[in-house]
Amino acid sequence: MKKVLIYKLMNIKAILLFTLCFSLMACSSQKNVRNKNYNKQWAIYNSGQIVNGKKGKQGIDINIQKTWKKTKGVKNIIVAVLDTGIDKTDPNIKKSIYKNKNEKLDGRDNDHNGYIDDISGWDFYHKNNTVYDDYISDAHGTYIANILAGSHQKDSYFGVAPGITILPVKILHGADGNLEDIPEAIDYAYNRGARIFNCSFDFEANNKAIYKKMKKYSDAVFVCAGGKAGVNLDKYPIYPACYQLKNIISVGAINSKGELYNASGYGKIIDIYAPGENIEVEIGKGDRTFVDGTSAATAYVSGAFALLKSIDSKISNDEIKDIIIKYSYSLENKKKEGIDINILNVDKASEKMKRR
Repeated sequence: MKKVLIYKLMNIKAILLFTLCFSLMACSSQKNVRNKNYNKQWAIYNSGQIVNGKKGKQGIDINIQKTWKKTKGVKNIIVAVLDTGIDKTDPNIKKSIYKNKNEKLDGRDNDHNGYIDDISGWDFYHKNNTVYDDYISDAHGTYIANILAGSHQKDSYFGVAPGITILPVKILHGADGNLEDIPEAIDYAYNRGARIFNCSFDFEANNKAIYKKMKKYSDAVFVCAGGKAGVNLDKYPIYPACYQLKNIISVGAINSKGELYNASGYGKIIDIYAPGENIEVEIGKGDRTFVDGTSAATAYVSGAFALLKSIDSKISNDEIKDIIIKYSYSLENKKKEGIDINILNVDKASEKMKRR
């Protein structure tokens, strides 16, 4: 039985548009065998197969198979997911969810960090430790976490880096959130050890507090979605993707033929493109759906960054960013307003990494 979930984007409390960078199509509770699941994930292996009624082009994927033979990520690489909540009981990702060993569920702030019982992250929207409220409101964060770290087990979702740690940082409830929460959320995640931030959201007005906070943590990387308006971001910027900071990676989305996804932001400001159309995702309770948007593309890049960091923990984030961009690939006949669509190529990037 199929059902359709509709998300209504709303103005946030700060009266600034704050949106998730995706659209949700249809979800099904049907479980599939491993091979069938894998074949639907054209982003990690594209043989030109038909997925959800759409035929792809062979080889248009993130090219990751060889890298998985080197590493599937290591636990001490923490990726903060600033998003809706994450279902930490989801069997596909529960082993990757952050655990605060210095905290107990006893109503006390045992680690004296100002957050009571923050065993597995923090909910900045509700100001508590829940990190997950319900299936509908928190589907987005759950599927982002699955793209990042789905377990690769039988009947499971194949995430980019199942060996890493995911830190849930809830800043949204459905599509409702407050920009004022983001600087504190960044502080929190950084102090918990996160150095990779997945930011699958955007807002229209340049927020100085968020800019300053991202600039402050120059040894962290913020992987940011390029929006869902389908415009040239050099002319019509959105944030945080368009902040002029070295530690930001701005991400656009492509389809399974290597073409720019029609609602993706583009322009010289975009550093890298990744799969973001007709992407099968796991949203919790065994349900799967197909989504479009730069949200998914951003998660693929964050996961790739985490894999590369797992290979060489001593290399700087700036160097990894440069490698990801330099060793991407593009199709000569697939340009937008003369701008190359440079696609994430994990294997090529990992060839340039060294274990130290």
